[in-house]
Amino acid sequence: MSTLYDKKAVKILFDTHWTSKGWRSPFATDPADLAYAISQGVMFPPVLLPHDATLQRLRGLCDSISPSSVGDAFLFGLGSKEPALRSALGSFAVARFLPAHPFTAYPQAPAGRTTFCGDCHLWLTPTEAQAEDLNVLNFERLKWGGVRHTRVMYQVFDLEQFRALAPRQPTGEDVALFHRILATIRTLPPNATAGHLEKALASAIPSNKNERRRLIEVLCLCGVLSYPGYRHYFDDTVPPKGRPYRDTDWGIPAMYWRAEDGYSIERLKEYFPKYVSELAAA
Repeated sequence: MSTLYDKKAVKILFDTHWTSKGWRSPFATDPADLAYAISQGVMFPPVLLPHDATLQRLRGLCDSISPSSVGDAFLFGLGSKEPALRSALGSFAVARFLPAHPFTAYPQAPAGRTTFCGDCHLWLTPTEAQAEDLNVLNFERLKWGGVRHTRVMYQVFDLEQFRALAPRQPTGEDVALFHRILATIRTLPPNATAGHLEKALASAIPSNKNERRRLIEVLCLCGVLSYPGYRHYFDDTVPPKGRPYRDTDWGIPAMYWRAEDGYSIERLKEYFPKYVSELAAA
């Protein structure tokens, strides 16, 4: 359980959403506990995220954050076993390239019904019934390092939480753990997938399966692990032949990555400039 925030408040958040058997249904929090967790900045009232203002807010966040700062937090999160510190790298890597766009109604909405934007899934002017639940987002962030890095609502929340934390300075052990991740890639056969990498990392870094999956997804979103030609989540490059879209739990571009693609020195230089000489030697 995360030590970034008040221990009691984090437990309230986790008990609201999770049991020993998995997700709690429905989510429920004692009002007094909820008030305490809100006072500690761990749980939140529902929020309205109108389309235009939220996109402007997200752009401001991206402009105020450097690639190396989310890279440092990612590295620190390896040694400290804090998945939440790894999350901002994925959110930032996607959000910084989100195309500017006007609200465009989702084309498959029933006639006469209000709808969200087909490009970013935000409501134009949300009602109270369309308020976003930040608590489930924070639970996913603290437990696994985030799940919805490609969604604007999570990006805004994640990056605001990141900016509120003190900057992290990676230790030598943090860098060594990342070196171990990259070195593990070189032990895999050329056609190994992200799923194979997840299993191989079980003995390389302290983590559980879900944490490793999210870690790999983040590294793919930022382009450290990617197929040849990949630039960012919104680009128009095409995966190599023989790698069709698959019905899988892995997102894009993770589903297309293969061990033969290795890792990108260019992206290491962008997000981990202070440590690239050590990491590139993996």
